[in-house]
Amino acid sequence: MSLRKIKLLLPYIPPRAAFPRAFEGRHWSARSSIKAKMKQDIQVLAGSSDLAAIIQGRPFERAHITITFRSPKGNYDGDNALAASKGWIDGLVAEGIIKNDTISRVSYTVQWWRSDVEATTIEVEEI
Repeated sequence: MSLRKIKLLLPYIPPRAAFPRAFEGRHWSARSSIKAKMKQDIQVLAGSSDLAAIIQGRPFERAHITITFRSPKGNYDGDNALAASKGWIDGLVAEGIIKNDTISRVSYTVQWWRSDVEATTIEVEEI
């Protein structure tokens, strides 16, 4: 069996409010709505692409996810950037791309590159 790989491109980086420090002392529901929107974006993007042919009803049992942020803004802390991406990762599970996002099944690489435009690329590779 050959290993599968998908690539999703989002035209934005996580909103500032998705980063953990943005919610210190605030009610959890404020962050929940942002994560829900990010999750929905992945579901819409995955549903409108050719992913069904790649997934074939079989979510990746184990995967490596590479998240690459592009932005003209400064450098961000890697673990906070990963935490800010949680809504997207939940969308990968909800859409049936990965089985679940437990640490025993998924590994991550987070990158941040300077660019004139903001965008995020999420690559999911079966391992």
